[in-house]
Formats: sequence, C-alpha cells, structure tokens
Amino acid sequence: MKKLLTLIIILISTNLFASINPTIKSSDETLYILSGKIDNKYPITMYLTIDNDTDMISGNYYYNKHRKIIYLQAGELDNKSEVILREYFYDEKGNAISSGEFRGAIRYDKDEGIIFKGIWYNTKQSLDFILRLDKNSTINEIKITNYKYKYISAFTSVENTPEFISDFSILEISNPKKLSGIKKINAQLKNFFNINNLYYSNWKNEIEEYATEYPDSFIIVFHSWDSNSLYFVKYIDNTILSLLNNHSSNTGGNHGNTNLITSIYNIDSGELINKSVDDLIIDINNLELLAMLQKKLIDHANTMMDGTETVAGIKDKGYDGKKDYYNFDEIRLNSNFYVDAYGVTFVYSPPYDIAPYSFGSVEITFSYNELKPFVKKSSKLYYLFT
Repeated sequence: MKKLLTLIIILISTNLFASINPTIKSSDETLYILSGKIDNKYPITMYLTIDNDTDMISGNYYYNKHRKIIYLQAGELDNKSEVILREYFYDEKGNAISSGEFRGAIRYDKDEGIIFKGIWYNTKQSLDFILRLDKNSTINEIKITNYKYKYISAFTSVENTPEFISDFSILEISNPKKLSGIKKINAQLKNFFNINNLYYSNWKNEIEEYATEYPDSFIIVFHSWDSNSLYFVKYIDNTILSLLNNHSSNTGGNHGNTNLITSIYNIDSGELINKSVDDLIIDINNLELLAMLQKKLIDHANTMMDGTETVAGIKDKGYDGKKDYYNFDEIRLNSNFYVDAYGVTFVYSPPYDIAPYSFGSVEITFSYNELKPFVKKSSKLYYLFT
C-alpha cells in the first residue's frame, strides 16, 4: 500500500492525471448522525443516509445501553416527508430477522437541522420517538459523493470493445468548527480518487501497448477492467471515526478480487490509529485469546458451509471447520480491524488470505467485553472498553 501511495504522489506531481478524462456521473448522499429517545426513555443513536437525488433513505441504529447494531431497510420519502424504515438484525447463523419499524416524518429545521419524529412499532407495542442532530458532536454530517466512470477504448472491433468501468465513493466530513484534524482526514480520503485514476491509466496504457505490438491478436486477448471502491461508516464519536473501504477489481483471470481495508482516524489529530494490532492487544499469542479466536473461526466456517460440500469434503458429524482454513493454528488477530458500537471486527482480506475464495473476506467480531482482558490500557481505543 505504501508503494502504491508513493506512486500516486509521483503521478500527481507529474500531472499525468490531467490527461485522463473518462465520462463521470455522480450522485450525492448525506449521512446524518442522529440521537434521541424511543418512548422518551430508551436512548438510541441512528446513522441515517439520505440520497439527495432519489430521496431514498437507509441506515442503522443501536440502543445506547445494548449497543447491538440494528439495520434499517431502505425506504423512500414521499411528498409529505414521511417514511417507513423496517428494521432487522442478523442471528448467529446470518439470517435476517425482522424486529419492527420506524414510521415518521423527516423535516429540516433552520436552527436544529434534520429532525426525524414519529412512531416505532413492533408486534407488541407502538412508541413515540424523536431524533435530532447532536449539535455538541464533533461530527454529525458526512457528504458521500458517488462517482461512475465509463471509458470505451478507442481500439474497437466487431468482436471486442474493451471498457473501463468504475464505481467509487468519496467522503467529506462536515467541519463547521474548522478543526485541523477533520481537515486532514478529508484530505486523506480524497486521495482514493487518484487510486481509481491510477487503475484507469494502467488499463489504458496496457491496451495501447498491446494493440500496437499485437494488432492481430488484440481483439481476442484484451478485455475490460472494472474497479470499485465504496466506503462504509462503521462508528463515530467525538474521538474517532471508523471506516471500512470495500475495494473490488477485475483485471483478468477467472474472477475479480475484493479487498476490505479498514481505517480508524483520531478526530483531533487526523492520524490513523489502527496501524498495528500490537498497539491494541497486549499479546496476540495469548492462549486464552487464541482459543476464543479459533472458536469464532470454526463457527464462521460452519455458518459459511451450513450442510453443503466443504473444501475438506462433505460436512459430517466430525466436521469442525479447521481444514477449511490455511494454516489454521498460525492465524492471529491482525492489524486490519474496525470498531463499531458493539465491538471490534478483525478483517482477513482479500479472499485467499486465510481461507478459500468461496469464503470471501473473513470478518471476526469480538464484543468489547470479550476483548477487554487482552487490550492495552495505553491504547488510544481503550476508552471504548470501559
């Protein structure tokens, strides 16, 4: 990654990107961080994303006491600014379980900003709720700009017309207090725009070189590329911003590849604070911690396979999932992790990192209570465990 970022800086300084001009289409979304109460006594925090072009709304929320993420199925604002958001959560087997819905109106107040007010329903009861932007929060709005690239090669034929296609998002954090840390984070997030341009430049150069050198076989061999980079906000408070970047690409071969990259920023300084797992964990080789990790890995394998044919063979009574991982006994907690309201998730990515491609990227989650005995008190994230 460091070599790639260094290359990007060099390319920017030489103004290579100035010549790249594929078709760009964009849409804008805004993520609002709302807080309030259900029935005036159950505090919740809600991440609500509104598509500014289509008025579609999605998001998630959690009860501040329990801190378990509950997801909100996308709904659409009507002309009265009313919306229905159906909620669901995932059980231990990964099944989506419906648990209730929010019915209410979203309005914009000149002084308070966005307000979401209405009634929360489930099969047993209906309770009033009201949610607002927390004006005391360092971050309560994030603008998400979605870009779509499509460039058709000048080297075309009846049989083959290579294309470069890219979908990616850029985040811009609201910064009304003009904090230097947020300004620094915004600058770093915008650099990912240039990474997509780098993929485009490589594709374009390879096509031109191959078409010139092998004109007769070009239409058979060369192909389209795609590159996608989408951000997901996992957690925000007045100290940190935790992000997950889903980058996928297909530059040839039997299938594309996906890489999940985590970032946890300190809001005051703008610095990354998840550079090394050793800054968080006292000893990644602790036997009690390893036993917990291995159990979670085996549970994950059982969930992934769930009665189907496994890499090791047909699942039977003796199946424990270990054989579906590479070097199972050597797997440790890694430095690619994010935090959310519930706990810490360690991401093993890209596919093939610790398991077959069919597993995809493997995400293993520890609650804060589970992981606390193994966390350094000197860690900048320790306050989350108290």
